[in-house]
Amino acid sequence: RLDDRFNLFHVSLVNGVENPASIVGQYLAVLQVEMRPNTARLYEAALLRFSVFCAKRSADLFLPGAWNWSDVGVQALERYLHQSRQELGWSDNTTHAHLTAIRHFFRHLTRSGHLERNPIQHYTRQKSAGLVNALEIDPEALAGQLQQLPCETHEQLVQCLLLELTYSTGVSVAQLCRVENLEPLPQSGLRLHFPRRAPLERPLGEHGLSLLQHYLKTVNSEKLSVIGELETENQKPKTEFWVDVELRSLPAAKLKQLLVAPLQELGVPHANALRDMGLQHFSAAGADMRTLQNYRGLKRLQRVQDYKNPTFGELQDRLLACHPRTN
Repeated sequence: RLDDRFNLFHVSLVNGVENPASIVGQYLAVLQVEMRPNTARLYEAALLRFSVFCAKRSADLFLPGAWNWSDVGVQALERYLHQSRQELGWSDNTTHAHLTAIRHFFRHLTRSGHLERNPIQHYTRQKSAGLVNALEIDPEALAGQLQQLPCETHEQLVQCLLLELTYSTGVSVAQLCRVENLEPLPQSGLRLHFPRRAPLERPLGEHGLSLLQHYLKTVNSEKLSVIGELETENQKPKTEFWVDVELRSLPAAKLKQLLVAPLQELGVPHANALRDMGLQHFSAAGADMRTLQNYRGLKRLQRVQDYKNPTFGELQDRLLACHPRTN
């Protein structure tokens, strides 16, 4: 299968040593058993891309003609990561994910006896914390802009509610798209219910609560009429939270697409930037570090520092630009 897909390896024995493609094939079979499907696909894609790179650039990497994985070391790995970032525009997170997959492969080779030692055992690359850029927009001005967005049609109602939730709750759009229910609470509160995880409680302003109540009233009135029709046909009604005017489920891709135009109107580059803006405004209003950490669901206080003091992100930028080990 590898030969058909890449036409770069030859599954055979060279001087009594297994060819790289043969070892990769064995490893991919192990992945299907040990890893979850999505993780296995990610590791497979990363390893096959790295294998192709080594095969194409074997001369540049000073690999022998009949090279094996024991000949591949830190130099080849660094060249691969650097070139991928330059040519493919990989982010820090993507680079880290590919590095994790390759390191797992070499650990497998060591444990299974294909290699006597792991040539990249001590190679690590610092994963970026993900710098948060300060967005210079006044909180009161932004609140006014959010309230002035048109909310006449059902689609516009979904847009306004999603934007308000993104700004006010500190929850990413990807998570909001998976929400099972939004429950209004007394004293301007909101409980978000997600599949297979504990619910979250967040404050929500007057405008956000009015949008939510309007959406729930509209959807529930439509559901009541549809449920009566389905009961006569012995069918169960759907329970998705985000639905269109005809009660058809709105997938995550559609919900994210709905936000493109209003975000451009607000002058915000993307939805998660709106979330970060809300947290920065929350911080400027006096929220402490631990509150921000719990609100955003972050494990490390270093990441929270970006919200608490935007100039810290600028310091990180300068450090990453000048530090010799980042080149």
